[in-house]
Amino acid sequence: MAWHGPRGTRQQRAWLLLGLAFLSFFVADNIWFYLVEVAHARPFPSVADVFDALTHKRVYKQAWPLAEAVAEIQRQKGRQFDPRLVEAFERVLGS
Repeated sequence: MAWHGPRGTRQQRAWLLLGLAFLSFFVADNIWFYLVEVAHARPFPSVADVFDALTHKRVYKQAWPLAEAVAEIQRQKGRQFDPRLVEAFERVLGS
């Protein structure tokens, strides 16, 4: 099909728009799949595991002081950690 003439141009534009619509649907569907199935399916990391990692020396880092590790976990409450788990963690530390 040549890219000239009024009829060919309309038909080519229609195919182009159809292809773009399909492509946008495909991209949107993949984004939706990632947000619903992948991002929300990931469990929150364990507060105890992160606390352990922060407060112990590793070959690539020094151990954090206890107060700094607790403060970091509290800062991540509702972001990285389930707020109820952070509250339970705080209760355990307080006892």
